[in-house]
Amino acid sequence: MEPSKRQKLMKKIENHLRTTARKLVKFDTEGEALQYLVNSFRAELECDLIAIVLKEGNDVVPTLYQGDFLYGTTYPPIEIASCSPRLFEGSVTFQEMEGNDTCPLIDLLRRNDITTWFSVPIKDEESEYGICMIGFQRHVSLLAEAKQLFDDFGEDVALAITVARKKEIKQRREHIHFN
Repeated sequence: MEPSKRQKLMKKIENHLRTTARKLVKFDTEGEALQYLVNSFRAELECDLIAIVLKEGNDVVPTLYQGDFLYGTTYPPIEIASCSPRLFEGSVTFQEMEGNDTCPLIDLLRRNDITTWFSVPIKDEESEYGICMIGFQRHVSLLAEAKQLFDDFGEDVALAITVARKKEIKQRREHIHFN
């Protein structure tokens, strides 16, 4: 990709992530925030798949997804130990995982003909919520320099989840108090 197109694409990605991160903290529930995240990525990046995979105890659960899944959408919880730890450490692309040990999440992508993908860990210094996986059935040039942007965005999503969960707890307490 020529430098000017590459710079324009990076700017577009950076602007989208910044705008999305700002909007995520405004939602009152975790579900609303995650649904907005899924919808915005699907529209802006024209991806074929976006999945939010959240940690629940010792498992991960594909919690919210949009895309053309043909196989495996009713996945039971997946043991975290059976997943590649790299997915939870930092943003990862399909190129980095080629030839490495597979895991059920990556197998699910392959079974659904997702040939180009990247993952964004949803974590900050205090909490690890899971990962967001974005995939394409066509080849897309993924930019190595976008990795730090995606890692930072994962921290923003984690913050939005934390804020939404606190709002939900506050709303439940107020509801109980008034009844």
